[in-house]
Amino acid sequence: MAPFSFFTVVATAPPMISLTIGRRADGGEKDTLKNIRATGEFCFNVVTRPIWARMVDTGNGFPEDDSEFAETGLTAIPSVKIAPPRVGESPIHFECRLHQVIELGQSRHALTIGEVVMMHVDPACMSGKYIDMRKLQPVGRLNGFSYTALGETLERKFEDKR
Repeated sequence: MAPFSFFTVVATAPPMISLTIGRRADGGEKDTLKNIRATGEFCFNVVTRPIWARMVDTGNGFPEDDSEFAETGLTAIPSVKIAPPRVGESPIHFECRLHQVIELGQSRHALTIGEVVMMHVDPACMSGKYIDMRKLQPVGRLNGFSYTALGETLERKFEDKR
């Protein structure tokens, strides 16, 4: 388990997400990338306000054999289609199978693309057929040690002008 600030949706059919995994200070691969390469699977869990501090703590560089779940008090729950567990406290999970790893730049950051094979959304964060960001309370990383929670939410509907 590890926190990532570089992630996004990259395709919708099939659904795919990407995350960028940097290297350790010595240039070696981080444990997360090693695990993804070895298993071909990963689970992406959305970080929310109630769990953000523990999410940050998962990046504390624990020894390889230590469990970040045990160290942070987060709960491992089984995934449905992949082996890696989900974070029970997160309301949204993306179970992914590795599609491709592309090493970029001199630092060889690993752009890791996964096909979403199962998505879980807690109904408590929904309004109708949409995820309600006010209910979800997502947290994003800014830079350094700074994070952000939602403030004002802006909405504007599309108009079909054809």
